[in-house]
Amino acid sequence: MLPEPPIFKETYVVGVGEVEFLDGPTEKLWKQWNDQIAIEAWSGDDVSMRTLTPILPTTRCVFARRKDTGDYLGAVTWNEYDGYTFIGGVGRVLWDRATDRWPAGQPHILRAVAEMEPYYRRRNGMIGEQNLIMYMDHWRKFCDYLEPEAFYYLDTTLVSELNPKQFQKLLDFDKYMTGRDRSEFLRLHFGLEKTEGAVVFGDDGNIWGMASVGPTDRPDDHRWKISPIYAETLPAAASLAIRMEKNWAGSQDDHAHVLVQILDLTRGDFELGPVLAKHVKPHKVGVTLYNRNYYNPIRLHNLYVPHNNSGHFDA
Repeated sequence: MLPEPPIFKETYVVGVGEVEFLDGPTEKLWKQWNDQIAIEAWSGDDVSMRTLTPILPTTRCVFARRKDTGDYLGAVTWNEYDGYTFIGGVGRVLWDRATDRWPAGQPHILRAVAEMEPYYRRRNGMIGEQNLIMYMDHWRKFCDYLEPEAFYYLDTTLVSELNPKQFQKLLDFDKYMTGRDRSEFLRLHFGLEKTEGAVVFGDDGNIWGMASVGPTDRPDDHRWKISPIYAETLPAAASLAIRMEKNWAGSQDDHAHVLVQILDLTRGDFELGPVLAKHVKPHKVGVTLYNRNYYNPIRLHNLYVPHNNSGHFDA
């Protein structure tokens, strides 16, 4: 049982009543936060983000709730790691409080939806222009689009089938690709019931690519997000995506629509995006904002699809 968090402000809101603002969560608030994200069907947040955020030691948060019932009204969550603060949430009072709590002297990074971008730029002086572009279609159609790019089929292995030595190679590959040690996060991520991943082994026995997939919201929404895809070549990236579609999303849900979100100025933007844009209309779903320029060690020339998971930011 979580301890009762401190209240930093109380106010009256017409149509709602007395509202409390808290410097932390309760179990009830985490559950209702999770349910609200599922209801709003945010395409950027999959089951991994919603499940792991409440338990990660890097998570910080502020919440608003009804005073009479203790029910959720809003939240800002952020994670602190690797000298960054990666942020998500809604609510201006909460946002102001969260701003006061962010560590000084380090980059604060936010992936904003289009309608909130002007507010964050104005309120916090956020800068940045790197867009996140989404492509989505039925899993069988996605396979058809990618089949010609996987012109030589590479052997892919599901993460759940890896032995401990091979799984360590996956962790090492991720560290090489992202420039970050995400081992603790990835163990939790791949330990979830609804997530799966795949890797490509090269002739030398080393990993040449990795990918992951999981549902984004409620089962009846039939949406599955493939992220990340790190790979040495487009055929490797396409082979990984097809494996995720056929052997996980599609095998569990024949009505599944899969989505990928590709970041500007990455390998995926130059190679994978043009392939999908021949068949699927691209949609801008976010933009990366930050309070100051920062160095991102990720290997952009191997980045086809970012993980885009606040649990441990990659790009």
